[in-house]
Amino acid sequence: MNYFQRKEYSVLLYIVTVVACLNLLWLAYTIGYIKGRDEASGGGYLDYDILFLQIRVGIAFLVVALGLKLMSAKGYSLSFVALIWVLLEYFLWYLKTKKWLSSFNVSTTKDLPPIVLETVPHVGGFYKGTIWTLVILVITSLLTLWVGKILLQSWYLKPEKQ
Repeated sequence: MNYFQRKEYSVLLYIVTVVACLNLLWLAYTIGYIKGRDEASGGGYLDYDILFLQIRVGIAFLVVALGLKLMSAKGYSLSFVALIWVLLEYFLWYLKTKKWLSSFNVSTTKDLPPIVLETVPHVGGFYKGTIWTLVILVITSLLTLWVGKILLQSWYLKPEKQ
C-alpha cells in the first residue's frame, strides 16, 4: 500500500461495507413491506424501476467494496467507476422525475396535487425517493471525491526507487 494511507483505506472500506449492508436491508424491507401490503389489501403497485435502481446501486456498492479490498490502484479505479455509475443512476432518476412532474404540468414536487403529495413519496426531488435516497446520494458523492483524491495522489506521487 505505497500510495494509500492505511487509515483512509480502513475508513473507506468500513463505510462502503456498512452502506452496502444497509442498502441490502433497505431493499429487503421495501420488497417485504410492499409484498405484505399487497397481500393485506388485495392489490398494489410495485414500481420495478425504483426496485431495479436500488438493486443496481447495491451491486455497485459491492463492486466498490471489492475494488477497495484489492488494495491497488486498479481496485481504487474500479471503485471510482462504480461510484460514478451510482451518481449516473441518480442523475437519470432525477431526469425521470422531471419527466413525471411534467406529466402533471408542474415543475416542482411542491406544486403537485394534494392527493399525489399524500400517496407518493418524493424526498429530495426524486420520484418515490426517501430519506435513504438522500443518504446514499450524499455518501456516494463524498466517497467519489475521496476515492478520486486518493487516485490523483497515487498518480502524482510516484514511489521512490531504491
